[in-house]
Amino acid sequence: MFKRILFNSILIGSSIQIYAQDTTVVSQTEVIQRLERLESYNQVKNVMGSFVYLLNATHFNEIPNLFALDQKDVRSEMAWGVYEGASSIKRLYTKEVAQPEQVNEGKGQLNVYNLTTPVIEVAKDLKTAKGVWIVPSVNTGYYTSDKITANWGYTKYAADFINVNGEWKIWHLHQYGIFMTPYEKSWMQPRVKPKAGEKPPSFISFNPDHPSTTHWNYSSESKPELVPVPPKPYEQFNPKDAY
Repeated sequence: MFKRILFNSILIGSSIQIYAQDTTVVSQTEVIQRLERLESYNQVKNVMGSFVYLLNATHFNEIPNLFALDQKDVRSEMAWGVYEGASSIKRLYTKEVAQPEQVNEGKGQLNVYNLTTPVIEVAKDLKTAKGVWIVPSVNTGYYTSDKITANWGYTKYAADFINVNGEWKIWHLHQYGIFMTPYEKSWMQPRVKPKAGEKPPSFISFNPDHPSTTHWNYSSESKPELVPVPPKPYEQFNPKDAY
Protein backbone atom coordinates (compact mmCIF):
# COMPACT_ATOMS: atom_id res chain seq x y z
CA MET A 1 0.00 0.00 0.00
CA PHE A 2 1.09 3.56 -0.63
CA LYS A 3 2.95 4.97 2.34
CA ARG A 4 0.89 7.86 3.67
CA ILE A 5 3.81 9.21 5.70
CA LEU A 6 5.95 9.48 2.57
CA PHE A 7 3.13 11.12 0.67
CA ASN A 8 2.50 13.61 3.48
CA SER A 9 6.15 14.59 3.46
CA ILE A 10 5.96 15.19 -0.28
CA LEU A 11 2.90 17.40 0.05
CA ILE A 12 4.41 19.14 3.10
CA GLY A 13 1.37 19.34 5.30
CA SER A 14 -2.00 17.68 5.72
CA SER A 15 -4.21 20.53 4.51
CA ILE A 16 -2.88 20.95 0.98
CA GLN A 17 -5.42 20.73 -1.81
CA ILE A 18 -4.67 19.96 -5.45
CA TYR A 19 -6.56 21.42 -8.39
CA ALA A 20 -7.37 19.24 -11.39
CA GLN A 21 -7.28 20.65 -14.92
CA ASP A 22 -11.03 21.28 -14.78
CA THR A 23 -10.43 23.42 -11.62
CA THR A 24 -12.12 20.84 -9.40
CA VAL A 25 -10.57 20.75 -5.94
CA VAL A 26 -9.11 17.33 -5.14
CA SER A 27 -8.40 16.62 -1.48
CA GLN A 28 -5.23 15.00 -0.23
CA THR A 29 -7.24 11.96 0.83
CA GLU A 30 -8.60 11.53 -2.68
CA VAL A 31 -5.14 11.94 -4.19
CA ILE A 32 -3.83 9.22 -1.87
CA GLN A 33 -6.71 6.93 -2.88
CA ARG A 34 -5.99 7.53 -6.56
CA LEU A 35 -2.32 6.75 -6.08
CA GLU A 36 -3.15 3.60 -4.13
CA ARG A 37 -5.42 2.47 -6.96
CA LEU A 38 -2.72 3.22 -9.51
CA GLU A 39 -0.20 1.19 -7.51
CA SER A 40 -2.73 -1.64 -7.27
CA TYR A 41 -3.33 -1.44 -11.02
CA ASN A 42 0.37 -1.97 -11.67
CA GLN A 43 0.56 -4.85 -9.20
CA VAL A 44 -2.38 -6.58 -10.88
CA LYS A 45 -0.65 -6.22 -14.25
CA ASN A 46 2.48 -7.78 -12.76
CA VAL A 47 0.54 -10.72 -11.34
CA MET A 48 -0.93 -11.56 -14.76
CA GLY A 49 2.40 -10.92 -16.44
CA SER A 50 4.04 -13.34 -14.01
CA PHE A 51 1.33 -15.91 -14.72
CA VAL A 52 2.05 -15.79 -18.46
CA TYR A 53 5.83 -15.80 -18.01
CA LEU A 54 5.54 -18.94 -15.88
CA LEU A 55 3.30 -20.55 -18.51
CA ASN A 56 5.79 -19.74 -21.23
CA ALA A 57 8.66 -21.17 -19.20
CA THR A 58 6.59 -24.23 -18.18
CA HIS A 59 7.24 -23.44 -14.52
CA PHE A 60 3.85 -24.87 -13.64
CA ASN A 61 4.71 -25.66 -10.02
CA GLU A 62 5.04 -21.94 -9.29
CA ILE A 63 1.72 -20.88 -10.80
CA PRO A 64 -0.54 -21.80 -7.83
CA ASN A 65 1.40 -19.32 -5.69
CA LEU A 66 -0.17 -16.52 -7.75
CA PHE A 67 -3.67 -17.59 -6.69
CA ALA A 68 -5.58 -16.68 -3.52
CA LEU A 69 -5.45 -20.24 -2.24
CA ASP A 70 -6.91 -19.21 1.11
CA GLN A 71 -10.21 -18.32 -0.57
CA LYS A 72 -12.68 -21.21 -0.68
CA ASP A 73 -14.03 -20.19 -4.07
CA VAL A 74 -10.67 -19.60 -5.75
CA ARG A 75 -10.98 -21.06 -9.23
CA SER A 76 -9.64 -21.38 -12.75
CA GLU A 77 -11.98 -22.15 -15.61
CA MET A 78 -10.68 -23.79 -18.76
CA ALA A 79 -12.57 -24.70 -21.95
CA TRP A 80 -13.13 -28.22 -20.62
CA GLY A 81 -14.14 -27.43 -17.06
CA VAL A 82 -13.85 -25.52 -13.81
CA TYR A 83 -11.26 -26.15 -11.10
CA GLU A 84 -12.35 -24.77 -7.73
CA GLY A 85 -10.50 -24.71 -4.44
CA ALA A 86 -6.82 -24.70 -3.56
CA SER A 87 -6.27 -28.43 -4.11
CA SER A 88 -7.89 -28.29 -7.55
CA ILE A 89 -5.84 -25.28 -8.60
CA LYS A 90 -2.70 -27.16 -7.65
CA ARG A 91 -3.87 -30.27 -9.47
CA LEU A 92 -4.66 -28.34 -12.65
CA TYR A 93 -1.30 -26.62 -13.00
CA THR A 94 1.18 -28.95 -11.31
CA LYS A 95 -0.24 -32.24 -12.58
CA GLU A 96 -2.67 -31.97 -15.49
CA VAL A 97 -1.31 -29.01 -17.49
CA ALA A 98 2.22 -30.13 -16.65
CA GLN A 99 1.79 -33.66 -18.04
CA PRO A 100 3.36 -32.92 -21.47
CA GLU A 101 6.55 -32.03 -19.63
CA GLN A 102 6.91 -35.72 -18.85
CA VAL A 103 7.10 -36.56 -22.57
CA ASN A 104 10.61 -36.55 -24.04
CA GLU A 105 11.79 -34.68 -20.93
CA GLY A 106 9.97 -31.61 -22.19
CA LYS A 107 12.28 -31.21 -25.19
CA GLY A 108 10.95 -29.38 -28.22
CA GLN A 109 8.19 -27.52 -26.39
CA LEU A 110 7.51 -23.87 -26.99
CA ASN A 111 4.87 -21.66 -25.40
CA VAL A 112 4.61 -17.98 -26.28
CA TYR A 113 1.51 -16.36 -24.78
CA ASN A 114 1.11 -12.58 -25.00
CA LEU A 115 -1.17 -10.39 -22.91
CA THR A 116 -2.68 -7.60 -25.02
CA THR A 117 -5.45 -4.97 -24.88
CA PRO A 118 -5.74 -4.90 -21.07
CA VAL A 119 -8.80 -3.39 -19.44
CA ILE A 120 -8.26 -3.29 -15.68
CA GLU A 121 -10.36 -1.71 -12.95
CA VAL A 122 -9.47 -1.58 -9.25
CA ALA A 123 -12.42 -1.32 -6.88
CA LYS A 124 -12.78 1.96 -5.05
CA ASP A 125 -12.49 0.09 -1.75
CA LEU A 126 -9.11 -1.32 -2.93
CA LYS A 127 -10.08 -4.85 -1.91
CA THR A 128 -10.59 -6.36 -5.37
CA ALA A 129 -9.82 -5.73 -9.03
CA LYS A 130 -11.01 -7.03 -12.39
CA GLY A 131 -9.28 -7.36 -15.75
CA VAL A 132 -9.60 -8.78 -19.27
CA TRP A 133 -7.00 -9.50 -21.93
CA ILE A 134 -6.83 -10.85 -25.49
CA VAL A 135 -4.05 -13.44 -25.74
CA PRO A 136 -2.45 -14.39 -29.06
CA SER A 137 -0.15 -17.39 -28.84
CA VAL A 138 2.08 -19.84 -30.62
CA ASN A 139 2.90 -23.15 -29.01
CA THR A 140 3.73 -26.77 -29.45
CA GLY A 141 1.37 -29.33 -27.97
CA TYR A 142 1.13 -33.06 -27.55
CA TYR A 143 -2.12 -34.48 -28.87
CA THR A 144 -0.68 -37.95 -28.62
CA SER A 145 2.07 -39.13 -26.31
CA ASP A 146 4.64 -39.37 -29.12
CA LYS A 147 3.93 -36.53 -31.55
CA ILE A 148 4.46 -32.83 -31.00
CA THR A 149 2.75 -30.33 -33.29
CA ALA A 150 2.97 -26.58 -33.88
CA ASN A 151 -0.12 -24.47 -33.27
CA TRP A 152 -1.17 -20.87 -33.24
CA GLY A 153 -4.26 -19.34 -31.78
CA TYR A 154 -6.08 -16.67 -29.83
CA THR A 155 -7.84 -16.82 -26.50
CA LYS A 156 -9.12 -14.36 -23.92
CA TYR A 157 -8.46 -14.14 -20.20
CA ALA A 158 -10.76 -12.57 -17.63
CA ALA A 159 -9.85 -12.44 -13.97
CA ASP A 160 -10.98 -11.23 -10.58
CA PHE A 161 -8.22 -10.32 -8.16
CA ILE A 162 -8.28 -9.99 -4.40
CA ASN A 163 -5.96 -8.13 -2.06
CA VAL A 164 -4.64 -10.55 0.54
CA ASN A 165 -2.72 -8.80 3.31
CA GLY A 166 -1.46 -6.16 0.91
CA GLU A 167 -0.59 -8.61 -1.89
CA TRP A 168 -2.70 -8.99 -5.00
CA LYS A 169 -3.67 -12.54 -5.95
CA ILE A 170 -5.70 -14.17 -8.72
CA TRP A 171 -9.10 -15.05 -7.30
CA HIS A 172 -11.08 -16.21 -10.34
CA LEU A 173 -9.45 -16.87 -13.71
CA HIS A 174 -11.54 -17.65 -16.79
CA GLN A 175 -10.09 -18.65 -20.15
CA TYR A 176 -12.30 -18.06 -23.20
CA GLY A 177 -11.45 -19.76 -26.46
CA ILE A 178 -11.32 -18.01 -29.84
CA PHE A 179 -9.44 -20.45 -32.06
CA MET A 180 -6.48 -22.79 -32.16
CA THR A 181 -5.28 -24.33 -35.39
CA PRO A 182 -2.18 -26.02 -36.84
CA TYR A 183 0.43 -23.40 -37.64
CA GLU A 184 0.40 -24.20 -41.35
CA LYS A 185 -3.36 -23.65 -41.61
CA SER A 186 -5.73 -20.71 -41.18
CA TRP A 187 -8.28 -20.22 -38.44
CA MET A 188 -10.86 -21.54 -40.91
CA GLN A 189 -9.36 -24.95 -40.24
CA PRO A 190 -9.28 -25.35 -36.45
CA ARG A 191 -7.54 -28.34 -34.97
CA VAL A 192 -10.61 -29.23 -32.93
CA LYS A 193 -14.19 -28.03 -32.69
CA PRO A 194 -15.02 -28.84 -29.08
CA LYS A 195 -18.42 -28.35 -27.56
CA ALA A 196 -19.07 -26.74 -24.19
CA GLY A 197 -17.55 -28.83 -21.44
CA GLU A 198 -15.80 -31.14 -23.88
CA LYS A 199 -12.25 -32.09 -23.01
CA PRO A 200 -9.59 -31.48 -25.68
CA PRO A 201 -8.37 -34.56 -27.57
CA SER A 202 -5.16 -35.47 -25.79
CA PHE A 203 -3.45 -38.22 -23.85
CA ILE A 204 -3.62 -35.89 -20.84
CA SER A 205 -6.12 -36.87 -18.17
CA PHE A 206 -8.25 -33.82 -17.33
CA ASN A 207 -10.42 -34.00 -14.21
CA PRO A 208 -12.22 -30.70 -13.56
CA ASP A 209 -14.60 -30.26 -10.65
CA HIS A 210 -17.44 -28.83 -12.75
CA PRO A 211 -18.35 -28.43 -16.44
CA SER A 212 -17.34 -25.18 -18.11
CA THR A 213 -19.88 -22.38 -17.87
CA THR A 214 -19.15 -20.72 -21.21
CA HIS A 215 -17.62 -21.77 -24.48
CA TRP A 216 -17.09 -20.17 -27.86
CA ASN A 217 -14.77 -21.03 -30.72
CA TYR A 218 -14.63 -19.51 -34.14
CA SER A 219 -16.38 -21.27 -37.01
CA SER A 220 -17.93 -20.18 -40.28
CA GLU A 221 -21.29 -20.29 -38.49
CA SER A 222 -20.31 -18.31 -35.39
CA LYS A 223 -20.98 -14.66 -34.63
CA PRO A 224 -18.74 -12.39 -32.54
CA GLU A 225 -19.72 -11.95 -28.91
CA LEU A 226 -18.73 -9.40 -26.30
CA VAL A 227 -17.61 -12.07 -23.86
CA PRO A 228 -16.15 -11.42 -21.41
CA VAL A 229 -17.49 -7.93 -20.88
CA PRO A 230 -14.64 -5.55 -19.97
CA PRO A 231 -14.93 -4.20 -16.42
CA LYS A 232 -16.11 -0.71 -15.64
CA PRO A 233 -15.31 1.39 -12.57
CA TYR A 234 -16.97 -0.08 -9.48
CA GLU A 235 -17.19 0.53 -5.75
CA GLN A 236 -16.88 -3.01 -4.37
CA PHE A 237 -17.01 -6.59 -5.57
CA ASN A 238 -20.38 -8.08 -6.53
CA PRO A 239 -20.43 -11.90 -6.78
CA LYS A 240 -22.94 -11.63 -9.62
CA ASP A 241 -20.24 -9.96 -11.75
CA ALA A 242 -17.54 -12.57 -11.08
CA TYR A 243 -15.66 -13.88 -14.10
